Amino acid sequence: MYKGAVKKGSTISAELSCAPSSKGTAQLTIAYANDAGGTGSPHVIVAPGGTNTVEFTTAGDAQGTLRVWADLNDDRDSGTLSVRVDGTEIDTASIIGDVSWSYSVL
Repeated sequence: MYKGAVKKGSTISAELSCAPSSKGTAQLTIAYANDAGGTGSPHVIVAPGGTNTVEFTTAGDAQGTLRVWADLNDDRDSGTLSVRVDGTEIDTASIIGDVSWSYSVL
């Protein structure tokens, strides 16, 4: 799901809190690619009932795309996904199953 644009050179952080009833671990990834050939894909694992955060700073000199992907263990697993840009929350939602949010980096 497209969520909007973020500024070049921004620090993006994504946080996933998994419900204690989740059937297994989840993976939270930020995938990034820019027009100058720069890439990155930091990720973390989140245990059932746990919370974890992944962070990435985009290049300040190139446009690109960024995707936040929460890969839950089971389609019925749930949690809360939040995205912050330079410390300010821009998106948050309760989720069920895998979720992918996309952003333009301008």
